[in-house]
Amino acid sequence: FQHQRYWLNTPTQTGDAAAIGLDPAHHPLLGAAVAVAEGEGYLLTGRLALSTHAWLADHAIAGAVVLPGTVFLEIALQAGHGVDCHRIEELTLHAPLFIPEEGAVQVQAWVAAPDEYGRRSLTVSSRREGTYEDAAWMRHATGRVGPEPTEQDEAIARFVDPRGDDVAAVWPPLGAVAFTADDLEDLYGGYAARGFGYGPVFRGLRAAWRHGEDIFAEVCLPDTVDGDVSRFAVHPALLDAALHAAALRPADESPGGALPFSFSGVSLHGPGASTLRVRLSPDGQARGRHALSVAVSDGEGRAVASITSLAVRPVSAQELLAASGVARRDSFFAVEWAAAPAPTSPSAPQRLATVGPCDSLPSVSGYANLTDLAAAAPEAGEAAPYAVVVDCGRRDARRATAVPKDVRALTQRILGLLQKWLADESLAASRLVVLTRGAVATTPGEDVADLAGAAVCGMVRSAQSEHPGRFVLLDLDPGLDRDGGEVPPTVVPAALACGEPQLAVRANRLLVPRLTRVPAPVPVSVPAPVPATDSVGQDLAPTTFDPDGTVLITGGTGALGAVLARHLVSRHGVRHLLLASRRGADAPGATELRAELADLGAEVTMRVCDTGDRGALADLIAGIPTGHPLTGVVHTAGVLDDVTVSSLTPRHLDTVLAPKADAAFHLHELTRSAQPRAFVLFSSAAGVLGAPGQGNYAAANAFLDALAEHRRAQGLPALSLAWGLWEQGSGMTGHLDGTDRARITRSGLAPLATGDALALFDAALVGDRPSVVPARLDLRGLSAVETPAPLFSRIVPARTAPRRTPGAERAADLRTRLAAQDAAEQRDTLLAIVRAHTAAVLGHDTAAAVRPDSAFRELGFDSLAAVELRNRLQATAALPLPATVVFDHPTPAALADQLRTQLCPDAPSSAAATATAALAELARLESAVSDSALDDDTRSGLAERLRSLARKMSSGRVADHDGVAAGPDLQSATDDEVFDLIDKEVGRD
Repeated sequence: FQHQRYWLNTPTQTGDAAAIGLDPAHHPLLGAAVAVAEGEGYLLTGRLALSTHAWLADHAIAGAVVLPGTVFLEIALQAGHGVDCHRIEELTLHAPLFIPEEGAVQVQAWVAAPDEYGRRSLTVSSRREGTYEDAAWMRHATGRVGPEPTEQDEAIARFVDPRGDDVAAVWPPLGAVAFTADDLEDLYGGYAARGFGYGPVFRGLRAAWRHGEDIFAEVCLPDTVDGDVSRFAVHPALLDAALHAAALRPADESPGGALPFSFSGVSLHGPGASTLRVRLSPDGQARGRHALSVAVSDGEGRAVASITSLAVRPVSAQELLAASGVARRDSFFAVEWAAAPAPTSPSAPQRLATVGPCDSLPSVSGYANLTDLAAAAPEAGEAAPYAVVVDCGRRDARRATAVPKDVRALTQRILGLLQKWLADESLAASRLVVLTRGAVATTPGEDVADLAGAAVCGMVRSAQSEHPGRFVLLDLDPGLDRDGGEVPPTVVPAALACGEPQLAVRANRLLVPRLTRVPAPVPVSVPAPVPATDSVGQDLAPTTFDPDGTVLITGGTGALGAVLARHLVSRHGVRHLLLASRRGADAPGATELRAELADLGAEVTMRVCDTGDRGALADLIAGIPTGHPLTGVVHTAGVLDDVTVSSLTPRHLDTVLAPKADAAFHLHELTRSAQPRAFVLFSSAAGVLGAPGQGNYAAANAFLDALAEHRRAQGLPALSLAWGLWEQGSGMTGHLDGTDRARITRSGLAPLATGDALALFDAALVGDRPSVVPARLDLRGLSAVETPAPLFSRIVPARTAPRRTPGAERAADLRTRLAAQDAAEQRDTLLAIVRAHTAAVLGHDTAAAVRPDSAFRELGFDSLAAVELRNRLQATAALPLPATVVFDHPTPAALADQLRTQLCPDAPSSAAATATAALAELARLESAVSDSALDDDTRSGLAERLRSLARKMSSGRVADHDGVAAGPDLQSATDDEVFDLIDKEVGRD
């Protein structure tokens, strides 16, 4: 009844290309075509996704969906056909194209202008949908197309060999030796053992024969394949299945696991079909050892296509996995520190103050607490300080066992200060500077000695995301403690002048963090003592995991832990797993997981363990058998307890810190003697980026990132993966609804498909960075933000021209516009703004979905949504608004009235504006009645009634016919009361 469609749309390949000035491509793989006005180029575009081309999922290598080389050939044929070039003279494949589990890839085929012989060059490229920069395009194939087939093409198409023998005059060929069904089954078994997973659509090989050096095969598509096969030149799945028969050649000639590398002399001779006959012959003229001549006919023997020479090359699943890591380079990031930008303008001296112990700034006015600071300012006749500094203090890194207690004490102390800061409206224009020492690593190999300070940094980053402009993080050089401890008096003012939310001081230089895209390392295959039947695991196992040792996974029976356990067994050859969790073998799906891993050859032990309990964890580790010692640790355990910073309590902190940070530190200490080769921590991008409503979670994950840096500085193995959102649901993300996920996406994070995440896991294992950020970023969304966070400045494309008016100017424009409006127009303007922002926060398409009188709580608002709406309105109107403004003014209409009160202080009151508007409307109605074609009695009666109602409304009360006040006060009446009044008045008339 809300006129919105909630049903899932059936995926379609193309839209109306003509509506946007393009020609429809009329092809299942391609959506549109365009002939270039200048020059004679021709461009074909398409979009490939598993949601629209589900059959592609049946072509998987090393667990990833790889676009078959025959698809590139099909695209090239269509591109050539569009410019009357019906022969592919050559097509070379350079890089595989991986189809993501979620999302899509955009494909372009470009045909250049013809040369003097009518031939044209061709390129096929792709990029992941949602990426922004042109650099994200990857070239997959290049070639050349020409006008006409040759006589040789025609001969090959008729199955005629160079000697002129028509060996396929009958089918199957006379004298050919048939392969058995077991031969064909063994063929696909061999492919699977090498990591080539072909599903039903690509297992179209139904029969095969050997005749001399030639292989003949019959292939057909299964009945489950939808669509019109005739729309393809040759269906890629059919041709790919036909090429599988090449592996039936003698062992000394077969390349084993091989993929097409180049095509030469490809021509079409007839329409496509769902059943094909194929002849594969050695290409004696080709230089490569693995080259074939291919002839294709339909089920009746009519020529369909010919390939003069097809070169294939051996490829291992490991090579494909390595290429997969490179293809997913857009999701591999790290934080690097660079010189701080120069201030845009010199700043005038500003008043600074400190709160609490702060030996590093002796020349700055100090106060014991915020209460003393607030009380002192009015007495001295001074304005509130520009910035207030709180020092997190120094901690002795040698007190290792006290680290969890330090984390609790410091985060609770700083949290209390943050909350008091936000509650004090007299400090709304000031900034709180949080000082730490050595809480971040700004260069490779730098130690993070202050792990508790690192947790505080994570919490403050979340506070910054909830309350922009209120907090600054400043990490001091730990060397200051050795050099006397005082901070140069210019450091804090210089840091504030940069306008950056996070800074660090190293060697008297100001540095700022920047998220940077880094190359995804390539996993290296090394010999490993894995049984021969586990060749896939041997192929892909990097040097990190020892198959004879035990790998401990905390949270091992949870959703992510289970995914990782399968991956370690199937891809890394791990054979002994210890899965620890709060529920152990009683966790949902644990029994099935154990059986599945056992079928893959792994020995699995499941234990109940609170990993935040040092004693319990010590007992767990002590129980690992000496025959299979601990050689790997993967810490995935974690708990969410989301709440905004203003509502955080010590209980919220403890709930999240115990299983995440405490457990990580206990693992760090308790595994020292075991010296595991792998020590992997599953962190979260929340600790790096800051996440609204997750101050406790950000603190715990920032601790993990710092711990990894600390371990590496000590020469210990460590890797912290600050994951973005996984598409795979888990115990921590299962509660997220559409609004929650939309909010995360607006922050710049898009869901990361499980296959992509595991590929990034593999790549990170062999990298040299102790902390990385594997995440899928929505660069389009980030670039659309008016002022993206400085952290993203390296990866968000710079704007060539301002797209929107800067915040301060936009707010000034709004005030100017309101000043020119009357009371009713002001209210309408502000109500439209509130409704638009409310719709955006809730993920609605338009503001029409937000009724002015609907309570925010009824609309689905929680504290996070309230904070986001407050921040949007604050930026639009340049007004200081409390985080509770949404709940203090519980409807869009009430909130618009409050904004009007602040933006238009000299305007009439809302009640007066309502009365004025009502009188104006009555006057308009009176005029309409007077001008209408009514008889005199009717017109006079209506006019008198309207005048009477106007008099009653002007007094604020409505009187009955006896002159006694009746009904509600119109200035405070609800909608229902007003409608009841109208009904009564109409009834009386």
